[in-house]
Amino acid sequence: MFKFKSTFLPLAIVAVIQFSACSSTQLHKQIPQSKHQTVEENIVLAMQKIPEVPGIAVSVYAEDFVFSKGFGITSVNTREVTSGDTAFYIASSTKSITALAMANLHEKGVIDLDTSIASFAPDAPFKPEIETHEITLRHLLAQSSGIKNAPIAHRLAFTGNHTPSQLWDALAFTENNQDEPRGSFKYSNYNFNILTLLTDKKLRRSWKDIVAKEIFDKAGMTRTTAYVSIANANGWSMARPHQLNVGGVSQIKLEKQDNTMQSAGGVLMSANDAALWLELLIEQGKVGMRQVLPAKAVLATQKFETEVDKTFLGFKRKYYGLGFYGGQYGEKNDLMLHHFGSFAGSSSHISYLPLKKVGVAIFTNEDAIGIRLASVLSRYIYSELANDANASNTLKKDIRQLAEQIVKRREQLQHAKKRQAERQYQLTQPLANYMGTYSNQLYGKITVGKSNEHLLVSSGNLSAVSTAYPKKDSVRIEMTPGTGQILSFKLDEGKEIESLNVSDVVYIKVIE
Repeated sequence: MFKFKSTFLPLAIVAVIQFSACSSTQLHKQIPQSKHQTVEENIVLAMQKIPEVPGIAVSVYAEDFVFSKGFGITSVNTREVTSGDTAFYIASSTKSITALAMANLHEKGVIDLDTSIASFAPDAPFKPEIETHEITLRHLLAQSSGIKNAPIAHRLAFTGNHTPSQLWDALAFTENNQDEPRGSFKYSNYNFNILTLLTDKKLRRSWKDIVAKEIFDKAGMTRTTAYVSIANANGWSMARPHQLNVGGVSQIKLEKQDNTMQSAGGVLMSANDAALWLELLIEQGKVGMRQVLPAKAVLATQKFETEVDKTFLGFKRKYYGLGFYGGQYGEKNDLMLHHFGSFAGSSSHISYLPLKKVGVAIFTNEDAIGIRLASVLSRYIYSELANDANASNTLKKDIRQLAEQIVKRREQLQHAKKRQAERQYQLTQPLANYMGTYSNQLYGKITVGKSNEHLLVSSGNLSAVSTAYPKKDSVRIEMTPGTGQILSFKLDEGKEIESLNVSDVVYIKVIE
């Protein structure tokens, strides 16, 4: 276990520092002043060296040490200061929450994770070739179902262009995944999306309400929700999404809404609540020494389900459990459970060592650099809590390397921007001819309009102004900021636009 010899702060003094909002957590945790100051000072220094990440939330839960605090700003536009109550979008770290909620329902007997989807949802419109009698709810949570459905994932996470009936009908277009058959690991959003489409209908409750009742409310998490509308209605402080560009970092327009908050990536969480989430996991269902979830439910998320054997950002992934990766960490090869998340403008890191009873959660409001900074800081914190004398020096070295990577990344962005500026449109028709509505049965609609001398492309929550691309009747767009796509128009023999293609998906022009 992690032990500290520092003098403890009186609880009255501790109250002035932003720790977990749950008073019962504070009562049974004492915070070593020197350790707290060292961690905080090094985080501040790291952020000074990496200004490309505007805001960050850091939470630590360990024996005799609870730390949660916001750093930096929520937005480069408003300059609002980040606090321990600022809500960050945690992207795919949501999967761990959804999985634990389902594991808890399993322990309560509400659902059986080992039942087949054929038995659980006999009216679901899967095609006959989908072996629904062999695929269980557990397969979906363990990312080993052997099926795929990209359109459902796209509508839920990106466009928000869906209704419950549309999503249910889209189950009919689920396919067998020939590359990763049942039993093998294939990371995706659609496994979780399919699962909660089934549970939403069966239980007549949205997964959003399930995680609130089964986890957030029981753990006392008051700044965590799957509804952006709740955060907005209550005036929560919110970290806004940002991305690195040639000149530095800027806030992006694309933000999550209720219709794109989905079970594989759809939760807002604050630093203070992250400390409670870590406590719930590490203490096997207890918060403030009170059992709020069955220990068996938490333990179920840790167990080996699917072999992975990969490394990501230096973290080993030997297997996937229920919403968590498992692998060895550090020189002593301690078991680490972790899940990260990244979406345009946001990133998250949640990890913990169950046997050492220590965990770290770090959220940022920038994705590409933010997820790397979170990894660097988490490794530093684990080393600091293990009383590694080289922890601070290693952090400084890692931050220097990250700063060098940012310089190279900026050079790449500058080169790409220059290359794009030199391109000329190869459109053979007047802009007005390309305008209109295009439809795809699975993915929905794309609308093409005009913005000055460029095309304005929209689909649900997504929109982008085109730039030139050196291919006939094609343009470049960034429907999701930071991710370029080529949109190509197809003309019929009479030179009329009949369809467009983006990411190998064909949309037919609607005749109005």
